[in-house]
Amino acid sequence: MLQKLLGDVPPNVVPLLSASKLIAIPKHGNDVRPIAVGEVFRRLTAKTICQQKSPEFASYFSPIQHGIATPGGAELLTHHIQILLEQNPDWSILKTDVRNAFNSVSRERLLQQIAKDFPDIYPHVKQLYGESSKLIYVTDKGVELLTSSEGVHQGDPLGPALFSATIHPILCEVIKRHEGVTMLAYLDDIYVVGPVNSLRNILDDLKSSLSTLHLEILDRKCELFCPSGNVCNFPTPVTSDGTIILGTPVGKPEFVRSQCADIAKGGKELCRELALLNNRQISMLILRHCHVPRLNYLARQVFPRDLELAAVIHDKMTRSSFVDIIGFNHLNDTAWKQATLKLKNGGFGLTQIGQISHAAFVSSWCQSMKELPSRFLCMTDLVDYLTSSKEKSGSIGSEVISSFSDLPPLSKSADNDEDFQTLDDIIAYPKKLQHRLCTEINEINVSELIAQAPSDKDAARLRSLQGRGAGDCVLFEVGIGFTVYQVGESV
Repeated sequence: MLQKLLGDVPPNVVPLLSASKLIAIPKHGNDVRPIAVGEVFRRLTAKTICQQKSPEFASYFSPIQHGIATPGGAELLTHHIQILLEQNPDWSILKTDVRNAFNSVSRERLLQQIAKDFPDIYPHVKQLYGESSKLIYVTDKGVELLTSSEGVHQGDPLGPALFSATIHPILCEVIKRHEGVTMLAYLDDIYVVGPVNSLRNILDDLKSSLSTLHLEILDRKCELFCPSGNVCNFPTPVTSDGTIILGTPVGKPEFVRSQCADIAKGGKELCRELALLNNRQISMLILRHCHVPRLNYLARQVFPRDLELAAVIHDKMTRSSFVDIIGFNHLNDTAWKQATLKLKNGGFGLTQIGQISHAAFVSSWCQSMKELPSRFLCMTDLVDYLTSSKEKSGSIGSEVISSFSDLPPLSKSADNDEDFQTLDDIIAYPKKLQHRLCTEINEINVSELIAQAPSDKDAARLRSLQGRGAGDCVLFEVGIGFTVYQVGESV
């Protein structure tokens, strides 16, 4: 496989392989994100390299870089920061922002680093990034050809690994020069957690070191989160309420709840537009696959008690949008509960965040607790304490233990009927944990609906949808009796 990456594509073909179509995606403000879509064989080769090199990438980038070959890396990083802040209340978080990072990193240094650390893929990388390449940008006025001579292409599946490999030695050198702090990165998002005075020094060091790669850190786009608020003359903006870590609010409960609620309210426009589509089936598909999962990421990292308001807003929005789509204004609670079941169980798959928030949080936390000690040996005793303590081990341990107690019984595997008894049990077997827990919650809802059915006939109809192939139709109570809708038809 990789030994065949000889970089011997004919010279007249290389410009075609290295060229990409450029798409400008709007960002916050008036800025845009340039995405370069390369030729299909180039992308296929890049994906193959990433897959085959994944174990080597994981070993090389651990423990700092979480954006490469690290399943659930964003969640792992966020949970780690939350634990560090709770264990060290006087510490702060420094968030750094590298200006136009992917497009600016030095290609010369990139090629040097790849040749040194990943020589087997160097011929391929040299072939694509050894010379300037063309970016094709189509506008209303015609086609523009732009020249790319620095950085990696955002859109190249191998681009994140190449960028991360270029900055990784710099990050390792910087952290060695500063004891008593923890550095975590997700691609070009670099976070440093530690005492404020140490963060002042490390910011200057990062600026100087990354500048050798043609990368620039702007003070005004960085941020310091200092929970105590006791900081003066720090070069970046300072906040004491909370900050956003890879899309997840971290900080004081009031800040987290407010930010989560604002994120939930962000789905209002989508739900409003769904009711205006002239195809109910399409509206239902978008509702189920685009709106319903919007808070799943937050649910896996935010304490359920802090997500409660956002979950209520989100679930009410889902129900209201569903009513608008089907055009039935007298939807009772029993009917809505059935609509939240999975399709195979006679529902519409409109999962309620309020019902699965505990399962999502515990699942993500347990997966992270299994991974953290392998990346940071110093975390082993702390993880054991947080998971095994019978007493309240801080807000995190208390929240996890409380959420765990709210979960339904769950067997360790299909071949083992023994239920999880402790968090240690569940951490030892975290694979697809949220899916398995949510399946148990769904089965409980099915049982409750059958038990509460207004007649034996209604209960029998609902039972008939629990077997193989039941997803071919949806059974839905509309006030009086039940109506069956074919999934292939409009609701």
